[in-house]
Amino acid sequence: MTSFNLTAPPKKSIQKMILGKTTDMWSWQLDQPITVGSKNEKPVEKQPVSKPVNQPSNHKHCQQDILRDVIRSGCHVLITGQAGTGKTQASQNVAFELGLDYYPISVGEQTTKSDLLGYCSPVTGEYVTTPVRQAFEFGGILLLDEIDAGNANTLTILNALLANNICSFPDGTVRRHEDFYVIASANTFCNGADRKYVGRNKLDGAFLDRFVMIGWTLDQELEESIAMSILPDKQKVQRILSFFRNVRDEVESKGLDLIVSTRAVIATLRMIVAGFGIDIALDIALRNKLDKRTRDILENHLETP
Repeated sequence: MTSFNLTAPPKKSIQKMILGKTTDMWSWQLDQPITVGSKNEKPVEKQPVSKPVNQPSNHKHCQQDILRDVIRSGCHVLITGQAGTGKTQASQNVAFELGLDYYPISVGEQTTKSDLLGYCSPVTGEYVTTPVRQAFEFGGILLLDEIDAGNANTLTILNALLANNICSFPDGTVRRHEDFYVIASANTFCNGADRKYVGRNKLDGAFLDRFVMIGWTLDQELEESIAMSILPDKQKVQRILSFFRNVRDEVESKGLDLIVSTRAVIATLRMIVAGFGIDIALDIALRNKLDKRTRDILENHLETP
């Protein structure tokens, strides 16, 4: 898998820059001498990383500075919030701000131990690396995206990696880089599926205990900034935003199982820019997704602005 090299990583660790020294939170666990190294003769090399196709967004979420400062403190962070609220983009932006490599992974039910820790090829015997290994050994921000979609038993194999200075990989024991940080994103509180997110799992308490948590909100100023960058017509943008926000308020007040995210706003505006009428754009972006019951409940809020 390919990581994103957003800028050259700093020579000093982030903790050294902020605190004046590296905080070794886990050294008390290492009361016995441990041999750290690979069982293979060929050491693992840092994989070449490429620039992302899209540079980090100029649009900044209102909680991005909090996320950045928590990472600076040396904590791993779980950010939970509704779909389409900018969790992934903020994580990439924070990596860019801190000058760290960025390693995103989409987690799912089928994610395996080998996907996370790598494996030794049955043909050559050589170790096949992963973004987890690259970030742990060489430093960077590892994003575990959609962590609540993962298998709880599989994810517990990361417990040692999240809490200790060393971790066992298929090719040997590796020492943690001082600039290794993990951000995990979720749409739930990791307590299992709900009516909106039916494909989510309850995660192990010991795994979750290794994270601090930030509740991620929908930033309306950010939403408007993104909207204006797509369609620089304030009057039209305000009409579209007013429509979606009214629908959101009604969805929340009625307790409906409907996600009305910024993604729907962006899709509507892009179609308008492409020449679609507002009515057709709203049909395609939102209204066509609604079943009859939901349409009947939202009837007075679905008229084209």
